[in-house]
Amino acid sequence: MSRPLSEPELVRFCETVGAEAARVARVAAAADDLFSQTPHLHGLTKTVRPLLGVAAAVRQAARRGRLQGAMRACLPELTAFERRLALAAAGEPVAARGGGNGRGALEREIARRMAALLALAEAATLSGAHDATFAAALDDGRELELLVTGGEAVRESVAAVKAALPGWNALMARPLRTAALYAGKPLPSPAAPNATLAAVARRTLQTHWEAFTSRLYGIGCRDDIEFVHELRVALRRLRAALRVFKAAIDGLASALLGELKRLADALGRVRDADVFLAFLRRRVAAAPEEQRTFLRGLERAERRRRGRFFRAMLEAFESPEFAGFRERFDPVLTGRGAEEGLHALARGDEPAARHAPRALRKRLKSAARLGRGLARASAARQHALRIACKKLRYTAEFFAALYPRGLAAVIEPMALMQEALGDVHDADVYRERVIRYHAYRKAEAHEPATARAVDTVLEFLRSQRGEALRRALDVWRSFTKGKKARKAIKAIL
Repeated sequence: MSRPLSEPELVRFCETVGAEAARVARVAAAADDLFSQTPHLHGLTKTVRPLLGVAAAVRQAARRGRLQGAMRACLPELTAFERRLALAAAGEPVAARGGGNGRGALEREIARRMAALLALAEAATLSGAHDATFAAALDDGRELELLVTGGEAVRESVAAVKAALPGWNALMARPLRTAALYAGKPLPSPAAPNATLAAVARRTLQTHWEAFTSRLYGIGCRDDIEFVHELRVALRRLRAALRVFKAAIDGLASALLGELKRLADALGRVRDADVFLAFLRRRVAAAPEEQRTFLRGLERAERRRRGRFFRAMLEAFESPEFAGFRERFDPVLTGRGAEEGLHALARGDEPAARHAPRALRKRLKSAARLGRGLARASAARQHALRIACKKLRYTAEFFAALYPRGLAAVIEPMALMQEALGDVHDADVYRERVIRYHAYRKAEAHEPATARAVDTVLEFLRSQRGEALRRALDVWRSFTKGKKARKAIKAIL
């Protein structure tokens, strides 16, 4: 299920299983807040996020015998895998999972992590206050403190949250130290205005390394492809941070970047195949029956290709080399030993606020140069602009806390550019793959149904590419001419 539960869906499901919808909604909202505040630590993917509401309802269900049927009837979009997770997170017995390769153990691990979030959310909303939730998860790099909202009525909830902390601490990358009532004061910034460049580097690198390592347990999950995607994104951000902060810390960047690229490439090949397979499934569903033979053949070929990439990826992550790499760098990037932590160079002692404009300027100028004549640019130049926008976005995210108003006017359009130009690039890559497979299937190449299937897909890709490029052009014009963006750019320059 790729979207949150709608209110009518939640109410209907709660009515069917005998759970109080209002209470479930409060718990689900608090669990979602905690999920969004601790993405680098809980190790759960976006697949799980909409399941928190389902599991919250199951945990409070009075009619236990109707759970499976109610899920199928009220929430037909849920896969069997997602139903098992929701049930297991609620402590319900789930039939043993076949298929080997530890799939049952992996599902239990995901469910335990969901249950830890839900137990904290249930405690935080114990008071019944409409605004009871987690205001923040304050992270000092070693432990976290949860701030709970809800006024005076929430004091009992704070005590309950403290009692629920061991469930999190037994599973997650770093512990929750305590919980406290949120007094309504402004929350501390993740980066103090006078923070040194080395301090911001340490926190940024730690965050993205933990986002990566917290999801490694799920790398072999065959039912949730988001593990591979989120591991890849964590490595992308980590590599970007190493480049941005290489002037502040010792020779870590050169030691890490090569290995991280090798791992990212292994993940990327699997992820690219997953996205292409999703595209092919949509085209098969939309195509006339006579054209499906070609498309299904291409889908089977891509599945075999994905299988080879998946096995190679697992070999890379299960190798002694990776184990040694992680053993060497985990203490450095998490700072768990003072003697092993990141050591600042002289430049790392300068204020981060002084370095940030230089780093942002460099990436802004690169994107501006590549963005000239975007509509007529070659495919290679459009792809280069996408990469430049991604680098600018990540750099702005690393330093956003240093700016009084943040850098949303830069981050948000760069995210949209990255998405739109990613769709442009995908259309180019898919076109090549369709043509190559068509040429490979020589015996069928001249069959009318095959020719029509190829023509239809290529025309669809041309249309999709044009629409994605128009989106990119609209965003780019708004970014380069809009008032908000100009103010943000002025702050950088």
